[in-house]
Amino acid sequence: MASLLPDIVYPGLGFAVVCLAVTTVSLRLPAFRELDWETRFFCALCCGALVNCSVVSWPALAALQELYDKHGFNLACGGASINLLHLPAPPNAVLACGLTCGYFLQDSLLLLLYPKETEKGLGGRSAYKIMWMHHVLSLLIWPYGLVKNLNVVFVTYFLATEITNIGQNIFLIASRSRIFGSGLDLPIGIAWAFTFLVARVLPVPFIVYAYVRTLVLTPGGCGMETYEYLITLVTVPIPIALNLFWFYKIVSKARRMISKKKK
Repeated sequence: MASLLPDIVYPGLGFAVVCLAVTTVSLRLPAFRELDWETRFFCALCCGALVNCSVVSWPALAALQELYDKHGFNLACGGASINLLHLPAPPNAVLACGLTCGYFLQDSLLLLLYPKETEKGLGGRSAYKIMWMHHVLSLLIWPYGLVKNLNVVFVTYFLATEITNIGQNIFLIASRSRIFGSGLDLPIGIAWAFTFLVARVLPVPFIVYAYVRTLVLTPGGCGMETYEYLITLVTVPIPIALNLFWFYKIVSKARRMISKKKK
């Protein structure tokens, strides 16, 4: 189990420093100087987040493609092919997990040190709590799954959806700072909504089908320890539900922006 830990921990710690440095430098960007402190701080956070998703997405997508291409698998226990829940972790998935966990670690530090600023930027107390839950569960569950070769396909897919955060962070920066000029936040937001739809919403039926077949209809998860099975059963639906909720919020925001443009 410990053999993969250095491949996760060391890149993660290094990337945490990089993302924190980007956030710190971004606070001093001339384009953000005229903003109030809380808005400037949140824009700087988005710059650090943009570095994360811009880097992590590619090894995660490569790992997802590798899982699809190279491994025969089935959704039932037994048989000649390996069960979906027990596919081995590709090196790119381990790298993506380490980098993402490093980013989550530094982001959690900033959430802890600047609760007022992050809570306002995220949109309220509920969003702040959701972010904490998202980071803590990911930091605990994702590395464990990859090290133990459990639920690798689910973890890798969730890592690959970081690609939608490229548009999200560009939109958040554009709408708060006008760094790209005026009038571009709407087309950027529409492009972000489209990538979110493709990467996080349209695959939901396939993810749910795999979840039901391998976990709900297969008690025990084909040889998992009881605690591993129960944690997987409870936590896999959380990001799916969050993605649907966030997409609803994105569409609502886009409709309001389009309505304002028409007036």
